[in-house]
Amino acid sequence: SQPKNTRNPKSVEDIGCQPTDGTAYTGKANTTESGLTCQMWSVHTPHDHSYTVGEHNYCRSPDGHSTAWCLTTNPGMQWEFCDVPLCVTYTKGMNKAPTCKL
Repeated sequence: SQPKNTRNPKSVEDIGCQPTDGTAYTGKANTTESGLTCQMWSVHTPHDHSYTVGEHNYCRSPDGHSTAWCLTTNPGMQWEFCDVPLCVTYTKGMNKAPTCKL
């Protein structure tokens, strides 16, 4: 197995969590799972795209994928998944519905 990302992880309070899947994510994570910075959705460089997401570079899933992702600012890597946890991970075993701090 590959080693887990050991750079400074952002907390759930900072980036939020995915309530059900990537399409429901509205948090502020803006780096990929390998640490690349996300490209602004409103610009088309270094990667051209047809997504209308907004004036930010937060991880999203505008194509309906089950995991949030983003285009990257690295010309050699068009896109990558983001390391955003599922909210259920943080409420497992508790007697309440999954919640997010968004």
